Amino acid sequence: MKRTAILLILALVAIVPAAAQEDPPVSPLAVEKFVGLEGAWFTADSAPGLTLPVGQAVTYRLVVSNTSADAALTNLTLTDSLYPITDCEIPAELAAGQSFECVVGPIASEEVGQTVNVALATATTADGETLTALDSATLTTTEATGEVITIIGTLESIDGRRPHPWFAGSR
Repeated sequence: MKRTAILLILALVAIVPAAAQEDPPVSPLAVEKFVGLEGAWFTADSAPGLTLPVGQAVTYRLVVSNTSADAALTNLTLTDSLYPITDCEIPAELAAGQSFECVVGPIASEEVGQTVNVALATATTADGETLTALDSATLTTTEATGEVITIIGTLESIDGRRPHPWFAGSR
């Protein structure tokens, strides 16, 4: 009888840590930052991102989404690490499955180098929990040489339309 009880206790102890290691829940708040160039939108999440000559103007698009299936988010805020977004209308509430966007620019790069620009969104759940989401876009500027612009990132759209299929595989 004592052996059975000891084995049962050991089995329960072995199960408890496995349950404690579950993945944390996924936040329903998401933000995606895009860099726009001549009507095309790029994610530019990692370096070197979008490479352009100094003085080339770009536009930034920040998309904030509520990925929840059934709960609204309130007290939304949206900030950009480099540029003011005072002209953006941020809703008081974001219903489940909805999103809003903010467009900033055009902004011309003034210096040679790499710039990482971060968008930060916050919101509150119905339970009072504060959520935070962030995304960055990287822009690398070089001396103007008349060379071709290099784009490393994912093409989202061209003037709101999906790109031609041949574009998806180009490098």
